[in-house]
Amino acid sequence: MLKDLLAFQQQIVAQTQAETQLLGSQQAEIKRLSEQMTALAAKLDTLQHPVVSVQPAAPAAVPKPAVSKPIVPPVRKKPVVPKPVDVSPTGAPPPAPLQLSR
Repeated sequence: MLKDLLAFQQQIVAQTQAETQLLGSQQAEIKRLSEQMTALAAKLDTLQHPVVSVQPAAPAAVPKPAVSKPIVPPVRKKPVVPKPVDVSPTGAPPPAPLQLSR
């Protein structure tokens, strides 16, 4: 039984060493991919915000004073006056206008 326990212990040690080695290689791969992502992000940032080339500055032009436009008051519309409606106190329609015969 002691031999079985020692064999099991050696098996566990071997598996632990293999897993530790696998973990180390995965961590190295993650670090490599992270560095690639950082480099790609920097390149993308450069493409999105291009660097302005350095050129000799042109002499600054003297700004002209702004020409002000005359202030025009807003046009006021005449208020709409509603047409009077003939309504009798009882609510009946108004009588037809009388026509005079000639």
